[in-house]
Amino acid sequence: MNMKRKLLFLTVFLLSALTIYIWRIQTGWLFLRDDRQLIRVSLRRSLLAREEKELLLELVKTPASITQGLSDRPSLRSHDDQEIDGMLFVFEQEQPLSFWMKDMHFEIDICWLRQGRFLGCARQAPLPIEGERPASFVSPAPANMVLETLPGLLSQEDLKLKLFFK
Repeated sequence: MNMKRKLLFLTVFLLSALTIYIWRIQTGWLFLRDDRQLIRVSLRRSLLAREEKELLLELVKTPASITQGLSDRPSLRSHDDQEIDGMLFVFEQEQPLSFWMKDMHFEIDICWLRQGRFLGCARQAPLPIEGERPASFVSPAPANMVLETLPGLLSQEDLKLKLFFK
């Protein structure tokens, strides 16, 4: 009887640990991460597939940092001036999202994601024309993340992959 309890406990423990590990790499425990923290993510076909590409991203999740985004930055560098591959905007709920290029100094690709899967991208979003309202770019479906990168960093093949947190 005692051996059966130990085996049951071990099985429950291992299943719980595996569940927490999978949850962590899929959500990145984003609620525990600090706003403007640099995070590493990988792009791959599935949880068990090999990594196709790794990105260093600045995570933004507060209303103030989401509103600021990459505006007024001379290049794609983090708030503390580190070279990064992009900025990841995280929202609590899936919703239609609209982004614009207000006060931007360089072109970007704007990609919408839901649960780590790409929904679509606005490629090479143009800089605003002085005196005109910047163009808006709207998600093709409700999304809970937006990834902004330099144009061409992500290929069409990359957009078939899923984002996993390291």
